Amino acid sequence: SNESVDGCVLYIAINAVPNRTQHYLSQTLGSLLRSISSEEVHEICRIEILTDSSWEELQSIAQHRLEPLVEIVYNPEDRQTPNETSQQSWQRGSVLHYLNAMERCVQRRAEYCLILDDDTLASQHWLSEVLKNIRALEQGDYGPEGMHWMILKLFQPVWANLRQNWHAENLHLLLPLGLFGAIPCGLLTFCGRCRIVTPSTPSLLFWSIAGFVAALYACWVTGKANLEWIVGDASVHPHGTCHMAQANLFHKARAEASGFLQHLLSHIDGPFIDLSICDFFHRRNESMWATSPSLFQHAGLITSLYTKLGNRRCRIRTFHDGVWRSSMAKHRKSVARM
Repeated sequence: SNESVDGCVLYIAINAVPNRTQHYLSQTLGSLLRSISSEEVHEICRIEILTDSSWEELQSIAQHRLEPLVEIVYNPEDRQTPNETSQQSWQRGSVLHYLNAMERCVQRRAEYCLILDDDTLASQHWLSEVLKNIRALEQGDYGPEGMHWMILKLFQPVWANLRQNWHAENLHLLLPLGLFGAIPCGLLTFCGRCRIVTPSTPSLLFWSIAGFVAALYACWVTGKANLEWIVGDASVHPHGTCHMAQANLFHKARAEASGFLQHLLSHIDGPFIDLSICDFFHRRNESMWATSPSLFQHAGLITSLYTKLGNRRCRIRTFHDGVWRSSMAKHRKSVARM
């Protein structure tokens, strides 16, 4: 593997689950490899596909003989999803698989651990962007706190932020964007000369207020975490959301020294992995850094637990496009060439 080559800094683990109907894993691997140039490949120490068992898609990938860069590794028995069909077993498995990936990363010479789900697609030039963001953080471009970053979320959805976005400190974002949303609503209805509530209620006023409220709600749902790329001048920010753990990058030494692995081990019977990670950083009162726009996207149709957001199903059409420039057709072509 590349671990014997000087300069490799990144270990990548893809937690793979058998899927008989979709070929997400092939798309994930294809999107990763397609964007890596020959000059960048030495940065990657190893890509490991971690799985409990084999299935047709995995066997097909194995036939392409991508070693030594890509290797298929079967999880040890004590790091596998319990053999029962229940939400609790799936929840337990999500933590066990993540813990196993981090444990394997700690054993490598890599400085950074990138843990991916098997339904996560990389944008073009993702590796060069990741390395650029790491350098910016560690050089202090984002302040002293950024120099001690532990996690960098490379994917997060546009919703799922906390109500803290209503705080007064965000009024400079909420109010202008609320007005921006209200103006076209009011003008459109005024031009149509339509009255909605009562004949004596000017539709301009009514729809301006309605548009303002709607825009405020949209800003809350989106949150500062994802508005940063509109109003800010940074591509990295400390407003990572709790939900979703499709693509997380860790500073290996800091994660190990902080007790992150021990936290996962003690929360095997806790919530899903994304919420367990969030709990760790909240307990330590540390920021979860994130790239904005996102460098990865979720390819699956729904999240592992749709009730996490109050019975709202989480579909990919609601996710933030980020720097995504590749169509699914390109992914299928890259998979076909593998």
